[in-house]
Amino acid sequence: MSLVQLRGVHRYYGAYHVLGPVDLEIHHQDRIGLIGPNGSGKSSLLDIIAGAEPDEGVVSRARGLRIGYLRQETPIGSDLTLYQYALEAFRHLEEIEENLRSLEARMADPRVQSDPDALESTMGTYQRLLTQLQEGGGLEKEARAKGVLFGLGFREEDLAKPFDELSGGQRARAQLARTLLSQPDLLLLDEPTNHLDLEAVEWLQGFLSRFSKSLVLVSHDRYLLRAVANKIWEIEGTGVLVFRGGYDASREQAAQRREQMAKRYEAAQQERARLEAFIRKYKAGSRATQAKSREKRLQRMEDVPPPPEEARRAKFTVPLGHRSERRVCTLEGVSLGYSGRVVLKDLDLEITRGQRIGIAGPNGSGKSTLLAALAGELAPLEGRIDWGRGVVPAYFSQMRTDLDETQSVLETVLDASGQLVEEARSFLARFLFRGDAVFKKAGDLSGGEKSRLALARLLVRGGNFLLLDEPTNHLDIGMQEALEEALEAYEGTLLFVTHDRRLLDSLAQSIWWIEDGSLHVIDGGYEALSLWLAARRKALDVVADERTADRRPGSSLGVRQQTGRPGAKDRARARERERRLGEIEAEVERLAARKAQLEEALADPETYQDPQKAAEIALEHAEVAKDLEEREALWLQLADGQED
Repeated sequence: MSLVQLRGVHRYYGAYHVLGPVDLEIHHQDRIGLIGPNGSGKSSLLDIIAGAEPDEGVVSRARGLRIGYLRQETPIGSDLTLYQYALEAFRHLEEIEENLRSLEARMADPRVQSDPDALESTMGTYQRLLTQLQEGGGLEKEARAKGVLFGLGFREEDLAKPFDELSGGQRARAQLARTLLSQPDLLLLDEPTNHLDLEAVEWLQGFLSRFSKSLVLVSHDRYLLRAVANKIWEIEGTGVLVFRGGYDASREQAAQRREQMAKRYEAAQQERARLEAFIRKYKAGSRATQAKSREKRLQRMEDVPPPPEEARRAKFTVPLGHRSERRVCTLEGVSLGYSGRVVLKDLDLEITRGQRIGIAGPNGSGKSTLLAALAGELAPLEGRIDWGRGVVPAYFSQMRTDLDETQSVLETVLDASGQLVEEARSFLARFLFRGDAVFKKAGDLSGGEKSRLALARLLVRGGNFLLLDEPTNHLDIGMQEALEEALEAYEGTLLFVTHDRRLLDSLAQSIWWIEDGSLHVIDGGYEALSLWLAARRKALDVVADERTADRRPGSSLGVRQQTGRPGAKDRARARERERRLGEIEAEVERLAARKAQLEEALADPETYQDPQKAAEIALEHAEVAKDLEEREALWLQLADGQED
């Protein structure tokens, strides 16, 4: 059974035909990667699937279908904290929880207990709703919410922050968290890796790989598409091609399809030419009858279309200019930051000619700060940066703050290069700015178009030391591949900040990992970084386990910090608190174990063969859950040094 069906769907923007006709279906456990050039209509297609009315055609959705949709737009403000905002994903379960409480009260009613039919019916409804609550994550929603938020790069101290005080990137990650937590039947994600650092991207990949429902994913991350998708939809022209299998299989199928179409078209053209030649030669001679027959055959020939024009790919090189000396630059005791706040400290590094260094780390760790300092846009708080002779930096900022939005695309490149108009237009064509597109104002461009323009302006200037900050953001797959090829052929020195695993894998000879004010140098590319991160996580887990053991209930380390030598009264009070904490912890463990037993019983269909027993189990489960919540709250109060 289909979850969603699209039949004869079209989308127009004014006179511009974006999509159509489109005929598609989404089935249970489909994991669809939606790809195509920037501006081809991917987001428009997601909107229609999610509920927007098409301009033509029909969309059918399964009854009761729950859709979770992550758009690219930054979410609007909210008066909630980050944690409360994430928990809003479970709002649809509130009605179930209220119904369960009502059913528990009903099962406790002596009149219901004395009526086997009424009790059996009530218990059946209770079991069904409890299963829905469990499957929706309602029984462990707090833990789930924290797990997803932490996986996407938030920390414990972020949970209480007002949503309105979060940055745009943090809001986008919070919206992604809430969408993932909502546990929909169909998950629609439009570029979910935007604003994620490398570890968060890997966490998201693991989450989506385990997601058991249906998924449509728009992404330019080839690693993510390979790991998650079992079907590819590719927008070609105004239509959508469907390929079975993962991303790599779809590329093979697409190449085979194009080759078959080309052969069929060529064969049809040859047959048409042969018939036309025969008709011309014999239509007035002794073989006129045969020529007439050929003419009829020609008229009946199927009109075989040529293969669609292969998507134009950007192709460019990065001019080097003159070579610098071997030492590009040296950092000696460098500390970096803003307004006196130190972001990176005590950096002692040397960059030599020809090095290819990838820079990675959590969001906000200082990657862009380091690049800005090397570009000469930020002075060190301490230390010095010493440059080698002949070094010409070329800096690409992900913020693109220096694009003059009143200039046209053509004017931007002319100002940077001093080229003639025809030379500049030819150069811009390599970045897919063709025809009237060169007269667009920079302020009217999409995010991807601005990235292409900024790259074009940077590369037309040239330089022997490239500093690139997230250069593949907003670029479609074709443009990413073209940039990779150009950078692989580049003979200068390259430093680039990225969370693009493909770029790290193909370009980096070493990686600088930045976190908590420190910089770690890892020899090798993405694979070496993955091994290093895995080893570090394992070491941190060991430390965390040791700390947890030290801070278990009853341990003075976890209760409160003390300064000075405690007096006898303080020691006695501490011993009493430790004793009470130990007692409460034992109660918590007992209640948690009993709650698990009762939930297992409630999930067993045999329980409901005895309605009276089932009612008793359900009532006890409600009481145990309430007691457990109260004892856990009391334990936390005492552990924080508060009075009960």
